[in-house]
Amino acid sequence: MAPGGMKLVLRLGQAWSAEDHARTGSVRGALESEQRRMLRSSAATKYHAGSQAEITKTDFERFARVNEYFPPQVRRERFSVIENAVEGVEELRVVWLLLKDQFRDEFE
Repeated sequence: MAPGGMKLVLRLGQAWSAEDHARTGSVRGALESEQRRMLRSSAATKYHAGSQAEITKTDFERFARVNEYFPPQVRRERFSVIENAVEGVEELRVVWLLLKDQFRDEFE
């Protein structure tokens, strides 16, 4: 991971860790947990390292937590969750925008 990406992950991890115990089981806690998971994903890591061209369909599926066996309605629901999770988190929003463009056939 590039030094800038590592600094970002560490900064976000420190900011969230203080609140983790107080929010266990809460909706906000679940959202923050999902955001941390996405930041640690191979897609986000490659994006922030400047290796966008190396992002694979598998990276997309792991970021989105979907696969080819998910029915269309379940996929749409999952993508809606991601839209909400990346809202206001620029480091995730840019990754999601790239994934939606690069794997647009996965949204049909």
